[in-house]
Amino acid sequence: MSASPPHAAAAMPRLRRILWLLAPPGLFFAVVLRSADLSALRAVLVPAAPQWLLAAVFLAGAFAVNQGALYQSVFRILGEDITLGHAVSLSLVMAFASLALPAGTASGIAYFVSAARERGIASPRALLAALAYYLFEYGALLPVLLIGMAVLRLHRDLAPASLIALALFYAIALGTAGLMVWGVARPETAAQRLTEATNWLRRTVRGVGGLLPAPAVARFAGEIQAILVLARRRPARAVRPLLHAALLQAIALGLLDAIFSALGFRLAPAVLVAGYAVGTIFMLVSITPSGAGIVEGAMTVTFTSLGVPLEAAASATVLFRLYTFWLPMLAGFITLRWVRPVRI
Repeated sequence: MSASPPHAAAAMPRLRRILWLLAPPGLFFAVVLRSADLSALRAVLVPAAPQWLLAAVFLAGAFAVNQGALYQSVFRILGEDITLGHAVSLSLVMAFASLALPAGTASGIAYFVSAARERGIASPRALLAALAYYLFEYGALLPVLLIGMAVLRLHRDLAPASLIALALFYAIALGTAGLMVWGVARPETAAQRLTEATNWLRRTVRGVGGLLPAPAVARFAGEIQAILVLARRRPARAVRPLLHAALLQAIALGLLDAIFSALGFRLAPAVLVAGYAVGTIFMLVSITPSGAGIVEGAMTVTFTSLGVPLEAAASATVLFRLYTFWLPMLAGFITLRWVRPVRI
């Protein structure tokens, strides 16, 4: 692999240092802004059945491991073999930045690429792996959302807000899928369009030219093209990540079921899927970081409309956020401390 130009090599450590310095204040503000969540959690955890809370912890751990396995299989498609442990650590770093920082998914991808470089993975591969992860996750999520919306339709509880959110999700999912499929089908054109878009950005935004010098942009686009060509030669390897993505949805539903069990309620599978679908949709399309406030409200309203008592629905939603927001965010921050920037 050829060496990076000197100015590009100098820019990347600078960017990494900025990202790592932003992490502690990002975590602090996330905790401060969600302090009401912590107060609610204390009230909910006391009466909950401890054995089911432990079962939920186990499922949350299984979710994180399987998430890493999904990233590992995606990297294999792109010609990069990494250990499961490294893949899990990268997924936790992605989770921290996506949940704690205002830019959400964009922040997550930036931290993911930076952490991957510390593992010796080229930035183009890391970027494509992050995008491909969402492609597989959205593909596995679509059937769950359709089932959830069908349940709400049968109960005449499909609110306009849910329909709008579902439409936005479909737009995002189809756009992501279309972009990846087009890139694999026409790698040369994709690399050329990437170069043109980056050069336009360099000309338009002051200061970007120093961070994205023309030789580095051309090299990056060339690597993207080579990786896309490699991915096109290995279509059979897409089966494993799709299976891991489907397993993620099954584990998340099992986690939600364990949470309701901890509160003394067993829900019908259809009701469980409907509530999970609505919460997931609003988390994905929400304009607030990680769907703060919106997800809780949407899930609570959905469950109560399907016959779940208000107190149980609200408590379960708060606990679900513990396992899907607080624990991954804190685990990701701890993992981030292990992946130190290279000192040059």
